[in-house]
Amino acid sequence: MHQIFFSVKRVHLRIVEVSKGLVRRFGLTPARFDLLRVVGAHDPHPVLQSKIVTLLGVSATTVSRMLIALEKLGFVERKELKADPRNLLVSLTDWGWNRLDEALVGAVELGRAEYMARRGVAFEPKLAIRRLARLQKLLNSMRRIYGDGAPFVHPWRDDDLEPYHYTTVVRGRIRYTADLVKERVQYDDDDKRRRSQRWSYAAAS
Repeated sequence: MHQIFFSVKRVHLRIVEVSKGLVRRFGLTPARFDLLRVVGAHDPHPVLQSKIVTLLGVSATTVSRMLIALEKLGFVERKELKADPRNLLVSLTDWGWNRLDEALVGAVELGRAEYMARRGVAFEPKLAIRRLARLQKLLNSMRRIYGDGAPFVHPWRDDDLEPYHYTTVVRGRIRYTADLVKERVQYDDDDKRRRSQRWSYAAAS
């Protein structure tokens, strides 16, 4: 096996452990966090379970197993699609939204995920940003060349956004993150720059 393949595999395994540490306190795993983000990206509409499979690039069995677990936890709800009872419509419950919001604030908006990503390539902040940008381009190229069919990605900042790939999901309600942030944040539809933002993949229908 090529040394790059082995190195990428080892880095992947370590990143999974780092990611677990970022979301464990919220009762989530990295995989469940990604799934909740995909479902939340379609708010206020539910999303087809089959579409989640496509966006995450995992098997239907894996998605079904995760959704069953999340449904038992009260984070999501599923309803049969009248036109196709074999497919299900998935949406977040209020409890699921609260849990996702807490994880987003705790792991993303407070900068913990960004810090861990930078720490992996350099200690000097500006150098780390440049290296991460180059690394992201290389990884995107490898995903494309090796046929990765999962289009879901994680843009964390304004600079990461490309208008034809992403959108900002707005949910006009108070976000309950009292354990992480002292004050509650009210989304402001009239001034999107002031509010805490949640970035999500705008998947093509």
